[in-house]
Amino acid sequence: MATTSLQFSVLTTLKTLLDARTPGLDGVQRSLGRPAGDDQATEYVWLLGSSDLDQEHTRLSGGQARVARENEFDIDIKVGARSKVGPEANYVRLGEIVAQVELIVAEDPRLGNLDGVNWCVLTGIDIDLGRKERQPEATADLILTVSGRLR
Repeated sequence: MATTSLQFSVLTTLKTLLDARTPGLDGVQRSLGRPAGDDQATEYVWLLGSSDLDQEHTRLSGGQARVARENEFDIDIKVGARSKVGPEANYVRLGEIVAQVELIVAEDPRLGNLDGVNWCVLTGIDIDLGRKERQPEATADLILTVSGRLR
């Protein structure tokens, strides 16, 4: 499996797992990338892409000389909650949505034994409490680090 194939596989598998997460994510917009008309969503989880690929090449033995590649890359995830109720309610709801994303990874860090995935873990979060279109909004930028092995 090529590096980019693994990254695409992880993104599409995460989307499938997010779509299946009910009732925790009922009513939450889930998408690969930032969808058109994104300003209409009041609650969302967007898988924005992959970055920071680091590879380490390892020589393997066993009759053949071949190279396996250990790699790590990050998946950027944007989570948000927006309503007229107020910043505190948005912050609470944001925490509930983020918890669902965390549970998906914590319950199955190999994403259903996805070929090439050693593990994945949330390694970063940046929370912002602000406004969008005159409405209070709470957002979180999550970083999901994935470790993989390409053969």
